[in-house]
Amino acid sequence: MSGKSSAGKVFRTALIGCGTRGISLAEGAREHGRFAVVAVADPRKENRDLARTKLGSTIVQEFENHRNLLKWGQFDVAIITSPDFAHEDQAVECMKAGKDLLLEKPIAITIPGGKRVVETARKTRRIVIVGFVLRYATLFAKAKELVDQGLIGNLTTIWVLHSVASGSEWYFHDWHATFKNTGGLLLQKGSHDFDIINWFAGSRINYLSALGSQDFFGGHKPDTLTCPECPDKDTCTEALPNNLPRVQCAFRKEVDCLDNHLVLMQFANGIKATYNECHYTPDNNREYIFIGTKGKLKLDDNLGKLFIYTRPKTLMIDRMEYQPGSIVGGHGGGDPKLFMDLAAAIDTRTQPLASVQAGFESIQVGLLAHESIRQGGKPIRLP
Repeated sequence: MSGKSSAGKVFRTALIGCGTRGISLAEGAREHGRFAVVAVADPRKENRDLARTKLGSTIVQEFENHRNLLKWGQFDVAIITSPDFAHEDQAVECMKAGKDLLLEKPIAITIPGGKRVVETARKTRRIVIVGFVLRYATLFAKAKELVDQGLIGNLTTIWVLHSVASGSEWYFHDWHATFKNTGGLLLQKGSHDFDIINWFAGSRINYLSALGSQDFFGGHKPDTLTCPECPDKDTCTEALPNNLPRVQCAFRKEVDCLDNHLVLMQFANGIKATYNECHYTPDNNREYIFIGTKGKLKLDDNLGKLFIYTRPKTLMIDRMEYQPGSIVGGHGGGDPKLFMDLAAAIDTRTQPLASVQAGFESIQVGLLAHESIRQGGKPIRLP
């Protein structure tokens, strides 16, 4: 699938939050062919100017906030990629105004907030696709297909190792570094992985416990300190160039997000999972291992490969590899397929694969994991 489509109604689309990810998604929407970005909303003029430069002449209006955008109202779909703490209110107000959504994860940063988003979607009957691009990525979709086919027998165990070398550049040099803005990095970063774990498990979680710490980032530097102004910029391992948008000191006082996490989970159907997320590793990678009664499937995101191993005498194969061919689009081909599913969902008025309910179940795991961490790893049992 190329991700391009020209058949059907073209949806007038508004972008709320014109940061790096927002503009990237808006470009993907335009590339799809059925989404025309006609308006942008962002409090920073430089962001709106960049969006206009990147997205071209289709933008006919720009606004300083989403409420003024909604007063104008001449659009069908909103792409919400604002900071995490704003997602809940913006999503609810857009749905009440009759707009369908592409809502970037996390859908909210509290459990009551997530429930509010889900309930509003139900009451208004709006289509909401969450930015869980990994569900649509070629490698992850193939892994799900093979596991569902029973290639490794009955799935019993999931291990996930998420190495985040970009922790400094993307998560600790700006607003992402505080709980008040993100609800913790198990929402901002880990929600993708919890969604994949939930998706493969195919069941509701009923037990979790977690440990976490702040091992590297944070400290006692002034909150106003930036890399260009820092006297230690020539020796600091985390100093960033002046031309990057995120240059707040990663060791400033306000930083309270954790940079090292371990989560242990069990699902109602008996499947067990572990999740490790560390933000000061030397490499960026997601490594998934799925273990079943007949074998093991390993997904290495960096290599772009699946490795399948089976127990002796259970199958005709002992070991096989799978590597997809040419992949079109960001996030392993997930970005364009996200828009294909959104267009199909709007056409048929049915919920997409990356549903708002999946969005809630993902943040529920992350928020309860942070609660367990605050209580020293205390187990939490869900109904």
